[in-house]
Amino acid sequence: MTDSQLHLVHSFALLGLRRDGRLAVSAAAFDCGLAGALLAELNAAGRIGLKDGRVVVLDGSPLGAALPDRALERIKAEGKPRYPVWWVLRLGSVGLREAVLRELVQQGEVRAEEVRVLGIFPSERFPEADPAPERRLRTRLLAVLDGTADPAPGDATLVALCRAAGLLHRELDATPQERVTELAVGNWATVAVHRAIEELSYVWVG
Repeated sequence: MTDSQLHLVHSFALLGLRRDGRLAVSAAAFDCGLAGALLAELNAAGRIGLKDGRVVVLDGSPLGAALPDRALERIKAEGKPRYPVWWVLRLGSVGLREAVLRELVQQGEVRAEEVRVLGIFPSERFPEADPAPERRLRTRLLAVLDGTADPAPGDATLVALCRAAGLLHRELDATPQERVTELAVGNWATVAVHRAIEELSYVWVG
C-alpha cells in the first residue's frame, strides 16, 4: 500500500507509534485520535456531517474500507444524532486500536511482538516492520508545516489530529504554531478529539 492509499486512521497510528511499538502519547489520546480520524474521513467523503452541532448521516453507502464503514454502520444504527465528542469516546473504546494495528500488520508497516509486562503479564507491542511509510509521512507533514509543500488531501486534518492528541510538540517540536492553527482551523472532528481527551483527563484527575 502506498502512502497515498493509507487511510487517515492508519497515518495517525503510524505517527502515534514509536519505533519500538510503544505509544508516543497516552492510550486515551491515541484512541481518541483514531476515532477522530474515522469521523474526519467519513466527513470528507460526504458520508456524515453536522446538524445543530450533532453528527448526522448524509449518505449511508459504504466507502469500501473496513474501519470507516464499520464506524458508519454504528452511526447509522444509533438512531439519533449525537455530539462529535460522544462519538469520539464511543468509537475509541470498542477495540479500535487493535483493529487498526492489525490492519497495519497485514499491510506490512508494523509487526506484532509478544512482550511481558513486569515479566509476568502477556501483552503485544507493534514495532515498525517497514520504517519507510512513517518517514515519508513525517517528511511530508514537516514540508507542509514549514510551507515548502502544499498539503495533499487529508494532510491538514492529520496535522489537526496530531495537534489535538499532543503529538506535534512531542514528535514535530519545531512546528510554527501559526501554521498549525492555519491548517487545523474549522475541523469539527479534531476539535472533538481535543475535548474528548480533556474529558477523560478530568475523569482520571478528578
